[in-house]
Amino acid sequence: LEFCELIGADPYINGNVGSGTVKEMRDWIEYMTFDGKSPMADLRRKNGREEPWKIPFFGIGNEAWGCGGNMRPEYYADEFRKFNTYLYNYGDNKVFRIASGASDNDYNWTRTLMDRIGKRMDGIAVHHYSVAGPWEDKGAALDPTEERWFKSIKSSWWMEELVSRHSAIMDEFDPDKKIALVVDEWGNWYDPAEGENPAFLFQQSTMRDAVTAACTLNLFQRYSRRVRMANLAQAVNVLQAILLTEGAALLKTPTYHVFDLYKGHQGGIPAKITCDDARTNAAPQLPLLSCSASVSGNTLTLTAVNCALDEDAELAVSIEGFAGKHASAQILFADSCRAANTFDAPEIVRLQEHPVRLEGSLLHLTLPPCAVAAVTVCADSSV
Repeated sequence: LEFCELIGADPYINGNVGSGTVKEMRDWIEYMTFDGKSPMADLRRKNGREEPWKIPFFGIGNEAWGCGGNMRPEYYADEFRKFNTYLYNYGDNKVFRIASGASDNDYNWTRTLMDRIGKRMDGIAVHHYSVAGPWEDKGAALDPTEERWFKSIKSSWWMEELVSRHSAIMDEFDPDKKIALVVDEWGNWYDPAEGENPAFLFQQSTMRDAVTAACTLNLFQRYSRRVRMANLAQAVNVLQAILLTEGAALLKTPTYHVFDLYKGHQGGIPAKITCDDARTNAAPQLPLLSCSASVSGNTLTLTAVNCALDEDAELAVSIEGFAGKHASAQILFADSCRAANTFDAPEIVRLQEHPVRLEGSLLHLTLPPCAVAAVTVCADSSV
């Protein structure tokens, strides 16, 4: 209960069905969210918290196919139904119930849960980590060879196939898309650096991580009717973190700047965008560009990524259905795909203004290699 008190304010509470009991979960949610009089609510007040917390999201289990119990999907579906029965909504707190979904391309897991759980859940999770080799040889974070670079890009691009195929299965059972696909663990995963404790999962973030993060966010934005929640696995110090700390010092990683760059999409309506099938010379099997677009009021936001290591990407974007009058751009770019922010040099990778030209309905932009850009097009020239 002291543990509940410490983490009760977290917005996403992840109950592991493999280690607890139904009563423990029921008491837990009552302790945190019940606004009436009961033994658990009274205990919360005794511990110093009068008002209940709001718990909007609750994961019933995590990676039940592996470290959460090594379950079969049929067994987990029954466990979900059992625990869900006692996951009460107290007062005006309405819990968004998330099922432990598939690892990567386990499409049978998604089909089984959609069939056996259905609308008892509000969301179903899927996990995918991008790696630059086999799991036992993922490569180093700071020194990607050309081969490792493109393996990372390829692995991150696989997310589109995963989201598309899991969504298609969900569409069979839920054509109105009421159940969300929750990509609640994603990002790049490398081998630990020399001297690092493997258990801590600390790794540096470079422009490679910025590029793969941007490609992934473009994908989520395009599939946002189904993907309504997506979370990097951790935010600080672990795997593809947005922040790194050392004592009292804190720095922003390239991945942080991608999230900052993409905030123009928030609250917008996805716009249809098509790209020429351009390929990078070094890896002709991979797309050269990743793009997405959205419109909010009088503003169109376009985000674009050049995945090449040493080739510029010339963009000529035809805008239809939006009368743009003024365009500006920011870019995330460094002199190397290995560039990273350090505590001695925390501003090596940062956002910068970038030239862009709008001629009528045609937008012109040049992206250097290994770069991420966001273009803002305004309908009002005074903006």
